[in-house]
Amino acid sequence: MCMRAKPRRSGKYWLDREGYDLEEVFVYQMNARDTREVRKIVFEHFDYILRQWDEFERRKKHG
Repeated sequence: MCMRAKPRRSGKYWLDREGYDLEEVFVYQMNARDTREVRKIVFEHFDYILRQWDEFERRKKHG
């Protein structure tokens, strides 16, 4: 018997550092409530996410 995996929810977002905004590129299997929750979480941690991204880019360039 073959068991099918339950579809996962996913999405892709771009962060606008200068405009302090979030652009939704696409979502899969997410309803309006899900996307609102994602936006809420991202905005609560916006500065942290950007700092971590900057650190990731710095390490990538300098090893």
